[in-house]
Amino acid sequence: LTSKVPEMDGYSSYNFVVTDNISSAFTMNDDLVVTIDGTALTKDTDYTVSQSGNVLTITFLNMINQKANAGKTVEITYTAELNSTASIGIEGNNTVAYLTYSNDPYEESSSAVSKETNTFTYTTGLKLIKVSSKDSTQKLADATFTITKDGKTIGTITTDSNGEASLTGLAEGTYTISETQAPEGFNSLKNDIEIEISFTYPTDSTNECTVNASIVTNSNNSTIDTDSTGIVELTVPNTTGLQL
Repeated sequence: LTSKVPEMDGYSSYNFVVTDNISSAFTMNDDLVVTIDGTALTKDTDYTVSQSGNVLTITFLNMINQKANAGKTVEITYTAELNSTASIGIEGNNTVAYLTYSNDPYEESSSAVSKETNTFTYTTGLKLIKVSSKDSTQKLADATFTITKDGKTIGTITTDSNGEASLTGLAEGTYTISETQAPEGFNSLKNDIEIEISFTYPTDSTNECTVNASIVTNSNNSTIDTDSTGIVELTVPNTTGLQL
């Protein structure tokens, strides 16, 4: 969150309070930092932080002491992680921030509220569909896959009786999909599948993004698409094995 140190000529004190209404889809990390012109301020001396439900409030103490820094950048930085209540797909997860500030040097209890600023964070899911290479209508259960990103295991999934397995909470990036166990009577994939996921962010008032998915590396005749909700669908065929 960024703002500017206000002009405070004529004031003997100045109210400066930032409110960020983060949705329940986010779990905050304890890493909030406040700086003015790149210099870190001291919590409980220069500002306080409070949270009530999903509402985060940063109250600046003695903002009038920053009078000489008028026009310089105020920056509030923190991280939060999407949790299991997050909206998956094109709708996104919203946070709404605004500033409450003094607006009358002759009536210091008077204040105004800035225009709200909205930020949307998007995540998607993967639905893997396992089929026979000879008959795509034959769905295959009990195929197990490991999904990794940047060398880190994201999850392990196994197809059900409908030949489907799902994993949610995927960000943009490149994912490697490895078959660790094939269905009975079928061969495991010889090579991994790499897919790329990206988001095209909205430029209008709908706040709905477009989820893009493509196969980077594929020697298994797999196909990829996205459904109307933004879930990535990857169809992976398996060949039958030699049985004695």
